[in-house]
Amino acid sequence: MRENQFAYAGWDNLEFEEWQSNMRLWLQECHRVLKKRGTLIIYMAVIKVGEVMKLAEEAGFYYKTTGIWHKTNPMPRNMQIQFVNSKEC
Repeated sequence: MRENQFAYAGWDNLEFEEWQSNMRLWLQECHRVLKKRGTLIIYMAVIKVGEVMKLAEEAGFYYKTTGIWHKTNPMPRNMQIQFVNSKEC
């Protein structure tokens, strides 16, 4: 399925440790350049929320809340492999 996915992104296939390292560096840089009392909004799969919160707090961010984007017309996927995800945190 991934070979036929038109929205392919390289981070989809990273091992967890490499993803975690990249995310840690990215969040540190976001914290460095964001204005004081600024806001960073990240959309992600629900499975990553806890890890992103942990890494963001390590970088100096304060976690306030999780919002849900409910997609009323999500991108179709192969239902034989996985359910259609109609939300992102």
